Amino acid sequence: MNRRLLYLIVAFLAFMGLVGGLYAAWNVYSPTKTVTVTDYALTISNADTCRVTETITFSGVLSLNGNPVEGETVELYLDDAATGLTDVTASDGSYSIVWTAGTVGTYQFYTKTVIT
Repeated sequence: MNRRLLYLIVAFLAFMGLVGGLYAAWNVYSPTKTVTVTDYALTISNADTCRVTETITFSGVLSLNGNPVEGETVELYLDDAATGLTDVTASDGSYSIVWTAGTVGTYQFYTKTVIT
């Protein structure tokens, strides 16, 4: 092979490697994240601890775009099960649900409402 042609081929391959390295792109994706977008917000607050037979009051506010929502039923859930304890939001969107501790343990609570 002609020496000059060999230099041209090597130079071309080197150039393509440089250009390819500059323009190489890899698609890297994050894991999928599920996000629920809503205009409603429902807050919850309470004490962190209590004793058996004591009560805890869970309270919060239901709002839509920062404005209170009145007349909606809010239900308390304990460890992903409905407790049957409910309250209806007041004119300022507030609710208050009282729960009595029955047994020793650590529990997860949340409140839920179905907008009508």
